[in-house]
Amino acid sequence: MDIDEYLEKKKELEKKKEVLEAKNELEKKKSDSPRKEIEIRRRREITPIEDDGEPVTPKRSHHDDYHSGRSENVKWAFLGLAFFVAIIIVGFFFMSNYIVVQTSSKSDELSGVDELQKKIDDLQKKIEEDTKEDSEESYNASEDEDSENETEGYSGPGPDFKITLVDEHDDEKSYGTFDEVGKVLGKIIELWSGASQTATYKYRIFIKNNEKTKISCSIDELIEIDSDEDGVIDSTEYDNLLNLVKLSPNEEDISERSVTSAGLIKGEYEAVCYFCIDQDECKEVYEEGESSEKAVFKVLIHAQSYSNQTNSTD
Repeated sequence: MDIDEYLEKKKELEKKKEVLEAKNELEKKKSDSPRKEIEIRRRREITPIEDDGEPVTPKRSHHDDYHSGRSENVKWAFLGLAFFVAIIIVGFFFMSNYIVVQTSSKSDELSGVDELQKKIDDLQKKIEEDTKEDSEESYNASEDEDSENETEGYSGPGPDFKITLVDEHDDEKSYGTFDEVGKVLGKIIELWSGASQTATYKYRIFIKNNEKTKISCSIDELIEIDSDEDGVIDSTEYDNLLNLVKLSPNEEDISERSVTSAGLIKGEYEAVCYFCIDQDECKEVYEEGESSEKAVFKVLIHAQSYSNQTNSTD
């Protein structure tokens, strides 16, 4: 193999090697940080063969020119790449600072907004608490006012009491107590006047306080007389305040009454009672609490004699 073939073969192999190394170098540059140093390949010197015992001056071959130019190109490529990477790093540094500053500014703004929102929330909470306290004070004042009103007045049912009418003034002569329709034992009491045209009928009014406190009762009286017993009332007597009684707890009041006439007589008594405000003298009553009851009696007086007997009829 002569020198030309040797150089040509070597040139071809070095060319492939350089291409491969450049490719690997670029791939490595992509993954690693840029290298600060640039590798410089040194050209291997080949001593020329002596001809006729005289040294031959080495000649600069095409291979040497190509290798030198290739090395210069790689050098400038690496320098350009390093410069480009440096620009990217500087830009990334400035961008990072900008983002940090912006983030810090936004964080400060958000912090300021959060602080303002917290103040607004605290103010709203304070307003709600004040409103609640005012409502509770108003409610308590209303309750106190209602309590005072309850103390000052009474609104409700009236007292529990009982009014009844009983025949005769003497229990030994009495037929008993009148029922709700004015009869005794289911009968109307009858009297005979004898020689006189009228007779006097005697009875009693019982009213009892069933409460544990003092009460005041007013009693009205209504007397209706059918003289000829034809079903038409011939005369009426009315007293809208026959009596006013004040009863202590469980106390009973008894009043004696009588009526003189002839014919069918009906007596009706209505009692209206109230609780006393003043438990000592009962000068005032709770008029808002009222209760009433009625009691009735019926008696038939005949204007004739019947062996001086007292009978009853249906």
